[in-house]
Amino acid sequence: MSIRNKKIKVHRALEGIIIIDLSRLLSGPLCTMMLGDMGADVIKIEPIDGEDGRFYGPPFIEDESCAFLCANRNKRDIALDITTEKGKELFLRLVSKADVVVENFRPDIRERLKINYSKIIKYNPKVIYCSISGFGEKGPNREKPGVDVIFQGMGGIMTITGEPTFPPTKVGTPVADATAGMLAAFGILTALFHRERTGIGQKVEVSLLGSLLFLQSPLVAIYFGTGENPPRYFSGGGPAAVPSQYFKTKDSYITVSAFNKKFWIGLCKVLGKEELIDDPKFRTNPDRVKNREELIPIIQKRFLEKSAQEWIASLEKEEVPCGRILNYKEVFSNPQVAMNEMIETIDHPKCGKITLAGIPVKLEKTQGAVKRPPPLLGQHTEEILKEFGITDAEINELLRLNIIRK
Repeated sequence: MSIRNKKIKVHRALEGIIIIDLSRLLSGPLCTMMLGDMGADVIKIEPIDGEDGRFYGPPFIEDESCAFLCANRNKRDIALDITTEKGKELFLRLVSKADVVVENFRPDIRERLKINYSKIIKYNPKVIYCSISGFGEKGPNREKPGVDVIFQGMGGIMTITGEPTFPPTKVGTPVADATAGMLAAFGILTALFHRERTGIGQKVEVSLLGSLLFLQSPLVAIYFGTGENPPRYFSGGGPAAVPSQYFKTKDSYITVSAFNKKFWIGLCKVLGKEELIDDPKFRTNPDRVKNREELIPIIQKRFLEKSAQEWIASLEKEEVPCGRILNYKEVFSNPQVAMNEMIETIDHPKCGKITLAGIPVKLEKTQGAVKRPPPLLGQHTEEILKEFGITDAEINELLRLNIIRK
C-alpha cells in the first residue's frame, strides 16, 4: 500500500500497513509488536495448537504465558495449519494483499514449508519479506537450532559479563532475541521507505548471532584494535572508561561514571580526594584506565563511609552521572518511569488487567499506542478471513478439515 504523496490523516504512523506474522517465541514477535504499536495491522498466524511462546513458562497468568503476553500486543490472531496444502493456499491469499511478511524459521524448515521469499514474491512482487534466523542464511551453522542462551555463548558476550573470577555469565534478559527483533523492525521500515520511493519490495535478513555481535560493537572494535580478547572488569567497569561502574556504599550499591575531565573533577571533590585530580597516574581517562587496579580501591574505600543517598545527593550537585541500583519493584515505583509512560496496563479477555512495558519511541505527531491486548489463539480467525474475501462456506469447510481454529 503506497501512501507517498497522498494527503491522508493518520493517527499512528504505520496505519494501513498489513503485516503477516509467522514468527514465534521472542525475536520475531517483538519485531512485529513494535510495528503494531505504531499502527500496523499485524496478523499473527499460529499453528492450530498455538506457537511455542504460549507454552514458555512458568509464570502463567490464567494459563497465558508471560513470555507470550510480553511480545504480542497490538496483533490479531489466526490459527492456521500452513503445513497442509489448503492451509498454504489460504496463507498465500493473505500474503497477496500484505505489505510485509515476517518469519523466524530455520532456513531448512522454511524451505520444507515452501514459504520462502522466492515463493512469496510470485504472489506479491512488492512485498517486504523479513527473515530472522539464528545463525544467518549462509555458513555451516545455518540449519543449527538455537535459542538466546546459545547465541550469548557463541557470540562472546558471556565472556565479558560478570566479575573477573566468574565462569561464563549470561546477560539476565534475552538480549540476542531483543536486539534481533529491534534490528528486524529497523530493516523492515528501511525497506518500506525504499518501496515508497521505488515501488520495489525486497528481502530483509537478520540473524540473532549477527545482532548480538553488532550490540557489542565497542568491544568488537577493541578486540580488532588490540588483537586481545576483552577481559571482564571488576564491578561492571567498562574497558575504556574509568571510573565507570558500581560501588558499594555504607548501606547499598550505586553506579558512578566519571570518565571525562568535568566528571572526574566533580567526583574527586565529592570524595574529598582533590589530590587525585592532577595526579599523573589518574589525570586523564587513559591514565585511569592504565592504573585502574590502583585507583578503584581508593575510591571504593571512601564510598563505604556514607550511605547511598548521601553520596548521590553530593554527586548530583556536581552533576556527576550516578544512580542507585534498583530492583524491578523499585524501578516501577520510580516516578521517572511512570511519567515517561513506560508502564502500560490493558484489559485482556482472559487474564483481566495486565501490565506491560510501554512504548519507548515517542513521536510528536503520530505517537504509538497499545490498542489491543495479546490475542487468544485463533481469536480473530473468522474476522480476518472475511476481510480477505474468504466466504462463510470456505471458512466452515476449513474448520471441518481442522485447518483453521476459532
